[in-house]
Amino acid sequence: MEYIRCPTCDKSNPVEEIDVKKQYTCIFCGMPFTLPEESETRQVSGEEAEEENRIPEAPPRQEPINRNLTKPLDREKDGVLR
Repeated sequence: MEYIRCPTCDKSNPVEEIDVKKQYTCIFCGMPFTLPEESETRQVSGEEAEEENRIPEAPPRQEPINRNLTKPLDREKDGVLR
């Protein structure tokens, strides 16, 4: 089984065999498309695929604030707690 890329949604569609003259319908977006006369096929190596799918690194975690060392807010005003 081979795959062709839809120009509209840029997703790979499985096909039995590739025919330049045949019109295909994307199974994802439903748009009909034909292959260009000169097909630009690109073989993706394992490293390139890993780069495309890599999750970006999270920023380093900050040290939590020790709330036992901070002064509480003075919430008592006019003798009434709010």
